[in-house]
Amino acid sequence: GCFKFLPVDGEITAEDGHIKVKNCTSVMIIASLATDYKAEFPDYCDGSDPLKTVISAVKAVQDKRFGELYRAHIEDYRAIFRRMSFSLNEDDSEIATDTMLEKYRKKGEYKRQLITTLFNYGRYLLISSSRDGSLPANLQGLWSATNNPPWCSDYHFNINIQMNYWPAFTANMAEMARPYIEFVDSLRKPGRLVAAKTLGIGDGENLEEPTGWICHTMVNPLGVVAPGWSWRWGWAPVNGAWAAVQLMEYYNYTLDYEMLRNRIYPILAEAALLWSQLLVPGKDERMVVSPCFSPEHGPVSAGGTYEQSIIFNLFKTTEKAAEILREKSDGDLVDNKLIKKIRSLAKDMKPYSMGAEGQLKEWEDEDLFSRHGKKEGVEKNHRHISHLLGLYPFADITRDDHILQMASRRALAGRGYGSTPWSMAHRMLCYARLGDGKACDSIVERFLKKGLLPNLFSNHPPFQIDGNFGFTAAICEMMIQSHEGFIRVLPALPGTWPNGEIKGLCARGGYVVDMEWKDGKLHEGKITPSVSGLCRLYYDGKIMIVTNPDGNEVEVNFSEKGVSSFFAEKGKTYTFK
Repeated sequence: GCFKFLPVDGEITAEDGHIKVKNCTSVMIIASLATDYKAEFPDYCDGSDPLKTVISAVKAVQDKRFGELYRAHIEDYRAIFRRMSFSLNEDDSEIATDTMLEKYRKKGEYKRQLITTLFNYGRYLLISSSRDGSLPANLQGLWSATNNPPWCSDYHFNINIQMNYWPAFTANMAEMARPYIEFVDSLRKPGRLVAAKTLGIGDGENLEEPTGWICHTMVNPLGVVAPGWSWRWGWAPVNGAWAAVQLMEYYNYTLDYEMLRNRIYPILAEAALLWSQLLVPGKDERMVVSPCFSPEHGPVSAGGTYEQSIIFNLFKTTEKAAEILREKSDGDLVDNKLIKKIRSLAKDMKPYSMGAEGQLKEWEDEDLFSRHGKKEGVEKNHRHISHLLGLYPFADITRDDHILQMASRRALAGRGYGSTPWSMAHRMLCYARLGDGKACDSIVERFLKKGLLPNLFSNHPPFQIDGNFGFTAAICEMMIQSHEGFIRVLPALPGTWPNGEIKGLCARGGYVVDMEWKDGKLHEGKITPSVSGLCRLYYDGKIMIVTNPDGNEVEVNFSEKGVSSFFAEKGKTYTFK
């Protein structure tokens, strides 16, 4: 690091390794930090001299005034932050956040202002901790108060890093996910080595060839992807596959084909290559992952829902990405034999099943041990709801599948509203997918009362940042959903939020959406596509009235499922009611 002290007046001296400031009314401190780290196995070093880098950076700005530097910072930040706004018609009081939180917890005051503040806070935290050229946001983002932080500020891949990036797409800051994509890509070489040593896939010598990569729960920037030292949290070989599936969302929202072609598809295809060799025959003519362990409790099993749903989606997502490559005349990059194989395997996986009590099962033998009392290690209200990934973030259990949705609801009800902030956030997201705004609001209240430190950091405890990101993602999911092939408007609006407005939401397919609601009903919305094509909207099964930028109504087709569709031109804003 390099620091330069620039006093307005007075004097500054350096003595015995200390900076002494005397008779100064103010001092501007310019700081620059750099490293020779490079995310490339096995050296993780680019050979540069970071001292030269930081000195050069400080010299480049030392003659600039504070106001000039501050304005440059604000302009950089606002360019992203001001893409969105969210209002619940709250009283916009100028009150310290800790005081606001205290008054809410004692008297129920400032609830709506806390919700919108916390929503925006999650956006601020991600903008500030995940930018081009940086590592992705870890368990504490950038905010560690100690050199020995909890869990070493690493990356937990059994939900936590995934949750960090759930709001990146719907909350209109997709570029914040690019460090995440690059980081996952950097794990492929060490992941090949671990696959060779632990699974016998690949020779472990030529790590340049895509033979199949893997990572478990505990991951750090130096390529640690092997199992952790405790089975109950450290074993989860499907975690890298889950991370790979999530990367496809970057393309789904941005339609950035070059990123799909050059980064995302190779990551997906190599993960699929590995898992195409690992499934084994299980019960009921299923192909299953074995052994399985649903994070972070319960028995060791075969064909657990967590693992099955992830690999099922890995195969589906890889096939979808391959189809896009073929459509764009890049079919030569696709291993057709692999795609054929994983298509067949996906058909035989059958990831979801119902238990004797109508619940979505977490373990294949769940009914057996539930009938005979508590199974060792099973916690009724456990923070993880890993068997519900098919409901969120995946799109397997939609409102078209009433049976599995009811099974999911029963499983959710049996698990409770969550203990840690990130577990509350995942439950909010699942209830949003079920269209249950009332349950979402109940968890919001629980989150505000029990999940926050005075500065609004999510309190695991201790501080763990994923809860903040999960909260922001959950609000977005309550406002808009686009995983079913159309855009569902206000799908889980709580009755206690009768009036409000949200602008700048993003939907899959390259759409930006604004909405205003009054008395709990949609008043007006606006939608702007990034590409020309058929736009599909759903609101309470009603036919939409859509007008173009000239104020003229456009032709709308209405389906039996209540979806309104119309042709929208790239870059034009359409109003819907």
